Amino acid sequence: MTNRRSNIAAAMSALGHPRRVRIYDSLAAAPEDGLRFDALMAETGLRSSTLIHHLKPMFAAGLVITRRKGQCVHHKLRPEALDPAIVALRDDAFANGA
Repeated sequence: MTNRRSNIAAAMSALGHPRRVRIYDSLAAAPEDGLRFDALMAETGLRSSTLIHHLKPMFAAGLVITRRKGQCVHHKLRPEALDPAIVALRDDAFANGA
C-alpha cells in the first residue's frame, strides 16, 4: 500500500507545478521522436537551469525519458507513466462511493 501511494505521489508531484504542466504540454505536442533540450527550452520559455530543475521529478516519475538521436539527446513524454496513478485514484474514488 505504501509503495502504491508513493508512486501516486511521485506521478502527481511530477505535474504539480505550472511549469511542469507547460513542459508536459510542449512534449505532448512534440514530434514522435521528442524535442532536443534547446528546442524544449525555446518551446517552454524556461532557462536551462529552471528546465533541468523541473525535469528532475518528471524523470523520477518516469514521465519523461531521453533518447539519443545521432549526437543530439531528445526528450520524450511517456504519458502512460501516469496510468497506474490514474487507475489507483479512480479505483479509490469508486471504492469510497464517489
